[in-house]
Amino acid sequence: MWHLVKSEFLRFRRLAIGFAVAHLVLLKVVSGFTDLFTVSGGKIAIGLLAYGLTGLIFGLYQMGSYRRLNQWTYLIHRPLKPGLIFAALSAAASCWFFVVLSVPQLLITLYMDWMTPAWVDQRHYLLILFLLGTVLTFYLAGCFISLSPSRASILVLVLGTFFLTRQAVGVWVFVPQLIVLVWLAYLAYRSFKPDLQTYPRRPLAVAAAALPMQYAFFGILVATSAVAYQTVLVFQEEGWTGYATHAWDDHFPEGTFLHTEYLHPDKALAHGLQELDSERRRHLSKQIELARVHEVLPRFTHYPTRGQLIFSDNPGTLRDEAAHTIWTFQHDLMLFQGRDVVSGQVVGWLGSESSFPSSGLESSEEEESRKPLPFEAVPIVVGNRFLLTAQKLYEFDATRSQVNLRFQLQGREIFTAPFEREGSIVTALSDQNLYFFDPRHLDEEPGLVAPSAVVPLPGESRNLSGVQVAELIDGYLISFVFGTRSEAGYGPARQVVAELAVGGRYEPVSERLLGPGWPTLYRYRGFIASPILQAGHDLAWSAIGPHRPDRVSLQQMWQRDLPPSVGFWAILTALFSALLTAASVRSRMIGSVAGSAWVGAALLLGLPALFSFFFLTHRRAKPQVAANRSVPVALSLRTAE
Repeated sequence: MWHLVKSEFLRFRRLAIGFAVAHLVLLKVVSGFTDLFTVSGGKIAIGLLAYGLTGLIFGLYQMGSYRRLNQWTYLIHRPLKPGLIFAALSAAASCWFFVVLSVPQLLITLYMDWMTPAWVDQRHYLLILFLLGTVLTFYLAGCFISLSPSRASILVLVLGTFFLTRQAVGVWVFVPQLIVLVWLAYLAYRSFKPDLQTYPRRPLAVAAAALPMQYAFFGILVATSAVAYQTVLVFQEEGWTGYATHAWDDHFPEGTFLHTEYLHPDKALAHGLQELDSERRRHLSKQIELARVHEVLPRFTHYPTRGQLIFSDNPGTLRDEAAHTIWTFQHDLMLFQGRDVVSGQVVGWLGSESSFPSSGLESSEEEESRKPLPFEAVPIVVGNRFLLTAQKLYEFDATRSQVNLRFQLQGREIFTAPFEREGSIVTALSDQNLYFFDPRHLDEEPGLVAPSAVVPLPGESRNLSGVQVAELIDGYLISFVFGTRSEAGYGPARQVVAELAVGGRYEPVSERLLGPGWPTLYRYRGFIASPILQAGHDLAWSAIGPHRPDRVSLQQMWQRDLPPSVGFWAILTALFSALLTAASVRSRMIGSVAGSAWVGAALLLGLPALFSFFFLTHRRAKPQVAANRSVPVALSLRTAE
């Protein structure tokens, strides 16, 4: 086995060495133009795409180069088991991935850490390990795609979405990556066999290949049905030019949640007054027309954690244009490091209560001892002015180069929106309350500010879509719109309007139940296609991203009230899938036990299982009819003689 590893390693030596040098040069050039560790959407997308494609293409090429009959026969007849041969080939590829990709990344990270003023956190070294795992994952996917006889094998790439996400908390993103890596390694290992035209027969191997395909088919069904329905709808309402002129705010009927979502804030506030008596509604509507309406949206549902990988970062950079300084948050020290834009030299540190300007003359020991108090949690930079953690709201004072604590929550309350100002209205939003502040207090000397009024949320924060606030003559008119989870059947959609008097008296004005915007079968199309896959999708992503606003628990899923028509169509779809699978078993090259298992899978998993059945089984060849037609021809020739 060692000789095969060595042979395969030397086979790609010239290509790998050239690629490693080019990779190192590219990283050095890019680091000269921009900070490699500064987060941007484009940089993350390009990097993950480049490294993922590198692994995928190499896996396709390496295994594809052996698929030719003579090459494959020579390779598979070595005095090793097929699994050990695959292990040797993949071990050689893994070594080259480390040399070509990880070593240049490590060298450039060490260079920036030791020889430049840039600060490098420990999490930046962890990024090297994550990228190596990403390349290996896509490499194994490429191996499986090349070795599998199924045309749908490319759908296993959907497994990569479970760890290429910003929803995972901190370093726990390595957990789904490791699971996917082991999954694809097992698939590729089982696909490496003497006869590449046969499908896997072991139950575990069949299930490992079928589940990713079924999940991909499930996503395709949900997406294509949505596009098809909306396309037909647009063409019916607007004609062939509908996509250029159609506006969804005109489509959803009044009184539905999605209609409220598309309304302007003042129209949305007036929408909640429709069920009031005419006199009071007329009075409040006239004040809304004259007032400036402020809208508050829950912008933050989860917060960064210390040591998380950089692609999960929220904005973490402050810019002082007057002083030509960039302040970047460093996770190891939990401080902002300031660097001069032109020279790149360190100019100071920002902490949660003080700052430390660095003249560049202090020794490193003295500088370390004088650093300000670190932040307790990783803050999010909002608008280059506010710093937001789960329970504390800071303000950046560029003139003094310091950070001041302005407001702090108590108990287990969490911010969902920072200070937002519209005219004389200043608000902050948490998962429990809406806070009002006097704008004059914010403009005064820095320090803690007390809210002038506190309004409890009349519903669950995760279901809150937005808040509209209008300043009246003698107070505020507030509208709370709930229903972000209502379209999926979790929680009701409703609009609550209340009045807040100047003295702080809170009085409910009206409450309006909102209907769903889309038809029932459209909203539950995923459940109809496959209830189990829909539940698995919801639970898996709730586990990966526990702070997602659309997360659900098993108990919530069990208690959800489904319309009777949804259950009927789901059962009908499952029966159709099972019957069509049963009717097709005889035409496929599988045994009776395997056929029964496929019928059961189709009954449980619906249409995605039916599709995977056709892509993971061979069609039985038709028997040759009239194989002895040569006999009459020979007799006719003898007669002619």
